[in-house]
Amino acid sequence: MRIYLRIFYLIIALLFLSINLYAKDFLASVKDIRTEISRDNIDEALKILGSLNINNETDQEQVDLLFGDIYLKINQPQKAIEFYEKAFITSDTKTESLSELGLSESYLRQGKLNEAIDHAKRSLELDEDNIRTKITLSITLTRNGEKEEALRILNSLYQSNQNSSEVNLAIAGYHSTFENNKEAINVLDKYLVFLLKVLLRSLSKNI
Repeated sequence: MRIYLRIFYLIIALLFLSINLYAKDFLASVKDIRTEISRDNIDEALKILGSLNINNETDQEQVDLLFGDIYLKINQPQKAIEFYEKAFITSDTKTESLSELGLSESYLRQGKLNEAIDHAKRSLELDEDNIRTKITLSITLTRNGEKEEALRILNSLYQSNQNSSEVNLAIAGYHSTFENNKEAINVLDKYLVFLLKVLLRSLSKNI
């Protein structure tokens, strides 16, 4: 009897192990796909995406998000909206936040500023620390003529993310929009100094 119990427990343990390994493998692939999309390697992203095994609704939601990101990247915002809306119907807060962000970026691409602002704000309600969402909101507000609120968001971001390339480029872009090139260059110069210091520290450690 004991040997059967041990076999039973062993099977259960192996089952949980295989589930954990699958989850890690799936999430790692999703991360790889996002990296390829950010590099504009759409063919490679689709290749990895095509190799994924979808076993549940959570997996499908992640795949829908990725397709939304791909269509947005190739400038097909309406098609991207279709996939973001599919992923939106979820019980996962992070997925819902990313769906709202994707919808915001898609509507921004279409010039539908009010819709873009609404979705960005909803995304922040679900994930208030998302840098990409705050930058998207600030860009949309700027285009909508709400430049003071946009600058407030960017300055707040800068205080806690001074070394972020996304934040520095967003602030420089904001100033360039209003032809304040001197301030834009000043922001980029400070960031370049930071990068040089990091490079020098890295080189000194390797000497």
